[in-house]
Amino acid sequence: MNQVMSITIVLWILLFLGSYAVIYFSADKFIDNLKDLSVLLHISPFLIGLLILGIDPEETIASVIAAINGLPDIAVGNVIGNTIISIAFCFALPALFSNFKFEKIPFFYPLLIILSTMMILIGFFLPKNMIIVGLVSLIIFGVYLSKNLFKYHKSKSVDIIIEDEDDEDEDKDDYEAYDYDNNKNKGDMNNRKSRKKEMILILKTILFFSFILLGGEGLIYATEQILHETNIDESFFGFIVIAFVTNVEEITLLFKSIKKNQISIGVGGMIGKIIWNMGFTLGISSLIIIELTYTSTIIFNSILLLVLSFYFAYLINKKEMNRKDGIILSIGFIIFILLNFYLGFF
Repeated sequence: MNQVMSITIVLWILLFLGSYAVIYFSADKFIDNLKDLSVLLHISPFLIGLLILGIDPEETIASVIAAINGLPDIAVGNVIGNTIISIAFCFALPALFSNFKFEKIPFFYPLLIILSTMMILIGFFLPKNMIIVGLVSLIIFGVYLSKNLFKYHKSKSVDIIIEDEDDEDEDKDDYEAYDYDNNKNKGDMNNRKSRKKEMILILKTILFFSFILLGGEGLIYATEQILHETNIDESFFGFIVIAFVTNVEEITLLFKSIKKNQISIGVGGMIGKIIWNMGFTLGISSLIIIELTYTSTIIFNSILLLVLSFYFAYLINKKEMNRKDGIILSIGFIIFILLNFYLGFF
C-alpha cells in the first residue's frame, strides 16, 4: 500500500515539475510577443501588462469553488495570501538580485489595492459582511477596468489622428507627383500585411498564454493531489499552499520581463493581477459566502497586507526597487510565513 502511495506521489511531483517547465519555456515567447504586440497596436507595455497579464482565471476558479463548497476561509485566504505573496515575494526576489526602474505609474492603482484591503477589515464590523465587501470590491474592479479601457481607446484615437495628419502633409507636399491609384494599391497591400502580422501575433500570444494557464492548472492540481492525504489546516491551505502555487507563473513572467528589459510589462501584469484578485475574485467569492466569521488568521493577514500595500504604494511612487526594498519585502514575507505556521498549527 505504502509503495503504491509513493509511486503515486512521485507521479504527481513529476506533473508538478512538468507543469512548471511548460510555464518557464512558454514565458519567454509570451513576453516577446507581448512586446511586439504593444508596438504594433501602439499600446504602452504597462497597459498591455495590466490588460493581459493581469487576468488571473485560475485564482478566481480556486476561490469561487472553495466558496461554493462551503470553505470560506480558503476562498478569502487564497485572495489575501496571494496578494501578500505577489507583493512581498514576487517583487522581493528580483529586487534582491538587481536594481530595476520602471515608468511612472499612476497612484490610482496602489490606491485601489489599499481600498480593497481596508474593505476586508471594515467587513469585520458589518452584518452580512461579505455582501458589502463583495459589492464594493466589484465596484472597485469596475472602476479599474473602465479606466484602462478608456486609456486604451484614447491611445488608439491619438494614433489614428497622428497618422491622418502625417498622410495629409505628404499629400500636400507631393500633390503634383502623386499617383493616386498606385499608392492606393500599395496602401491596401501594406494594410493587409499589417493586419495579417497583427493577427499572427495575437494568435501566438493567445497560444503561449494558454500554455502558461495550462501549466498553472497542472501545478494546482498536482499540489492538491500531493496534499490530499495530509491533515492541513483549512486557513493554512488557503493562505499558503494554494496562494503560493498560483503565483508561480506570475513570478516567472516578472523575472523574464526584467531579464528581457521589458520591466513595465511585468510590473503592469503583477499590479493587474493583484487588482483582479482583490476586486473581481474577492467580489464574486464574497457574494457567494454572504457572511464570514472572522478568524485571527484573516484579521492578522489583512493587517499585514494593508501595511505591505502602503509600502508598495511608496515603491510605485519611487519608480524603482533595489536590494534594500527587497530585504524589507522579504521580511514581510517571512513574517507572513511564520504567522500562518503559528496560527495554522499551534
